[in-house]
Amino acid sequence: MSNVTEMHRVIDLPTSLHISVCVTAVLVNSFVPAVIWKDPKKCLRTRSAMLITSLMISDLFAAVVNITRTVYEIWLEGRLQSRPIAIVLIIGSYDALMISFVTIFLISVEHLLAITHPIKLKILVTKKRISVIIISTWLGCTTILVCAYHLPGYNNELFQTITACSVLLFIALPTIYARAFFSLGQQSKAMKAVQDGCSYKSGKKRIAQQRNFLLTSAVLILTYLMTCAPFIFHHYLKTSQNANYNMRRDNDSTGAFLWIILYVNLFLDPFLYCLRIPQYRKSCIAFICKGREQN
Repeated sequence: MSNVTEMHRVIDLPTSLHISVCVTAVLVNSFVPAVIWKDPKKCLRTRSAMLITSLMISDLFAAVVNITRTVYEIWLEGRLQSRPIAIVLIIGSYDALMISFVTIFLISVEHLLAITHPIKLKILVTKKRISVIIISTWLGCTTILVCAYHLPGYNNELFQTITACSVLLFIALPTIYARAFFSLGQQSKAMKAVQDGCSYKSGKKRIAQQRNFLLTSAVLILTYLMTCAPFIFHHYLKTSQNANYNMRRDNDSTGAFLWIILYVNLFLDPFLYCLRIPQYRKSCIAFICKGREQN
């Protein structure tokens, strides 16, 4: 009877919502690899598509790790008392978050370079080099977090690394998008100076499309950071005060709800990012309709 009571006491509303969000994220993000598996050449045709695919996989990884970590902490931690498993799950959950942050930064830089230096970007940044960058991002983030792991107070060290990364992004991303909008403004002025009939109209249309795409990208990415920021800084303050802070063990309901808001991004990302790319949209339609819808 006491075990049942303890289970009901631990599985509170924030925990239930967190598990539901992560399960939904697993289902939604599992759809993306399935679509890519069916038509990899089309889905991975561009640099942006490759980076966004990496973001979806990191979201899927984050959801799976957090479900496993939650289940372990609720039902298995007291029985197994395995420190290596706990360490792997803690580092894995932070690792996925940091990979997502760095990937979003790379997507933003790619958007900027596609506007400011389109020819150089096309020549220098090939798909093979993008693959190397993606692999290096995964390995680099994992290595940094493993190196940041210290005892005692590993939780504080790991989250200080995540917080530093997020602060750098809050500084860098608005700067990147401001620079891109400034570059578009310069291109628009140069286009007005030419005003050569058809080329002027096509150039003006291209700049308008780039500006709209850039604006929506900036809104999406900055919204992502704004929904992540409350939990990150809340958790940073808690771990600074107590190196052994544990959100569930310390019954931190505020942190739990901020954690849920952060992980809502996991199942929204495929809709916000993938469906904006024509290749993904067409492949998704073909996949859902089982070939009845053709490109």
